[in-house]
Amino acid sequence: MIDTITRTAWSSRTSVGTALLLTEIIDLRAELRQDLAALGDELAGLRRHMNEHLTAIRSELLRGQRKFRRRKMH
Repeated sequence: MIDTITRTAWSSRTSVGTALLLTEIIDLRAELRQDLAALGDELAGLRRHMNEHLTAIRSELLRGQRKFRRRKMH
C-alpha cells in the first residue's frame, strides 16, 4: 500500500513537473519567435537605411566624376 501511494505521488509530481516544463518551453518558443520577428524588422530597416546611404554616396561620386571629366577636358 505504501509503495502504491509513493508511486502515485511520484507519478503526480512527475506529471506536474513535465507540464510545467512543457509550459516553460512553449513560453520560451513564443518569446523566441517574437524576438526573431523583431530582429527581422530591425534588419530590414537597417538594409533600407544602408541602401539610402549607398544611393547618396553613388550620386555624389558620379557628380564628382562628371566634374572631374569636365575639368580634365578644359
